[in-house]
Amino acid sequence: MSLCLSLCRQQIIRCRLNNYSNLRSIIIHQRKFLSHLSDSNVNPNLPLLDRSHHELVKRIKDLLIHVQSDLTLLSAPDKKLLNEAQTNIDSIFLLVVVGEFNSGKSQFINTLLGEKEEICPTGVLPTTDVIQILKYGKKRKDVIESDHVKSIYLPNEWLRQTNIVDTPGTNAILQTHQQITEHFIPRSDYILFVTSVDRPFSESERLFLIRIHEWRKKVLIILNKIDQIQQETDKEKIVNYVRTNARQVLDDISVPIFPISSLKSIGIKQLEDYLRTELNDKIKLKIKLENPLGIAERLFDKYLAIVHERKQVLVDDEQVLFLLHGDVDEYRRQMLDDFKLQSNKIDNIFFRMIDNMEEFLLEYIQISRLIPTLFSTSSSSELKVQFNNRVNKNIEQDINQCISHLCDWLVERSNRTVHQLNKHLNTNSIHSRRQQQIIKHTSNNMTSGVDADFSISRQQILNQLQTQCQNILYQQKTATGAQADELSASVRSTMLGTAAIEVGAVGLGALATLASFDWTGLLGASLIGIFGFYLIPMRRLTIKQEMKDRIDKTRMDLTEQLQKHFLHELDNHERKMRELIMPYTRFVQDEEEKLKKTAEQIETARKQIKQLKLDIQTSLLQKEKTE
Repeated sequence: MSLCLSLCRQQIIRCRLNNYSNLRSIIIHQRKFLSHLSDSNVNPNLPLLDRSHHELVKRIKDLLIHVQSDLTLLSAPDKKLLNEAQTNIDSIFLLVVVGEFNSGKSQFINTLLGEKEEICPTGVLPTTDVIQILKYGKKRKDVIESDHVKSIYLPNEWLRQTNIVDTPGTNAILQTHQQITEHFIPRSDYILFVTSVDRPFSESERLFLIRIHEWRKKVLIILNKIDQIQQETDKEKIVNYVRTNARQVLDDISVPIFPISSLKSIGIKQLEDYLRTELNDKIKLKIKLENPLGIAERLFDKYLAIVHERKQVLVDDEQVLFLLHGDVDEYRRQMLDDFKLQSNKIDNIFFRMIDNMEEFLLEYIQISRLIPTLFSTSSSSELKVQFNNRVNKNIEQDINQCISHLCDWLVERSNRTVHQLNKHLNTNSIHSRRQQQIIKHTSNNMTSGVDADFSISRQQILNQLQTQCQNILYQQKTATGAQADELSASVRSTMLGTAAIEVGAVGLGALATLASFDWTGLLGASLIGIFGFYLIPMRRLTIKQEMKDRIDKTRMDLTEQLQKHFLHELDNHERKMRELIMPYTRFVQDEEEKLKKTAEQIETARKQIKQLKLDIQTSLLQKEKTE
């Protein structure tokens, strides 16, 4: 016994190694087989279809063509599947036998056909490693279509209007067998699902049956090896167990279940009678016409699930976009509010200058102070020095310092906002990576990589945004000094263009100095010579007001220049931030529009399918009445 088990294990290991090495070959030949099946089985004279059904067939094919062309999310394999569904409407009825390995599928087919010699090989190991298509022929003939597809022609009445397909067993070590079998399910017209009393309705069988049901296939369940159960009550329990679970999975209370023994031909006659009665030409025709509609409905479920998943991702994207645009809006609002505080600092410098000027005039514009200026040049120079010390002291340094702080503040706040944008993008990238894992898992089972394009393009945009954020931060960091120099030059131009330079009111050093103003010439000899000493105190208020007006004008001109420069920089920074977000915004908008259109197209096609099913039923009833 142990020797036998050891030999079995060795054979299984050899099968596994051979299977892995031939994986690519199996898949390639499988595709060739599917193409061969569609081409070789077309039969325009098939009695299932007559002229009364040609319009229905045309409508079904037109629907599938429109789905192929209109549904942009449709993957290439699914487009091919719909194309094959059109062709298969005209082909012979396809009865596919599936089940786990060692469930007795091949033995069942041999018994059903009643051939003396074994048609399909049987054994305790996974023996069926090819898809075998049993077809009608005048004499026995085996045709090797490829390494993994074989056609067997037999002079058997069962095969005149029905092809029977024996598939590799599922849930075996040879995983490619399961892939071939599962991939073949959509092409079938009717499924014979074989289980056995050894492991009736196992978890793997339940999952496999779920996949079959997703394609809206008609299923008949065969409970094989019933002869191994001696007690009738035990047989009844097993049958009820299988029936209960099958009804739940297939959502069909009338799912037929036949307990049989292929080895001892128990229950085979009852099964044959049922198949001949229930699978008559009328039922076959109905199944043939509805089968491509079921394939389309399954694909609709699949792509609506994709639409739903993508919408969930886009909901998160919209949240991020809301935060991003909100950050930019808040950035502008705060910058405008804070600029008032920044400009007030410069205003205060001029207000301090006015206060100093008023104190200076009060102290120096007196007859006793001005008389010496008429007779002494040095006194006039001393007056200039006193004015600079009392009025102009540190004005240049203070204003330049404010300008530098203003530029630093502008860049710092801009950088802080860009950092915040980058933070939101990083957070969404983490979510995106998690979403990619979900999509990858889903695509492996459903989409054949359809969602990969969506996920990759989305992540590329996020990566580009993050890179651009870093570039902006670097550019703003290196441009801070240049902005300060540019603003200082702009202020210098403003100051030189005002009358304040004439009274030495600003004293910005490189921007403006009292050295170019003849203070004593205006307030000394000229005033005294024209008005006399007794008029000078009376003119003090006028002089003070004139100087104050000129200082105010300079302050307002400077503020206007600063505001103009500030708004230009603010608009430029905001524009860069909006441009940074724009590809992300366009991507979300385009995807939302695409998903909305896809959902609408699917809903329209589903209504057409519903109407087609009603028309198929009506057509069959009318044909039945005429007969």
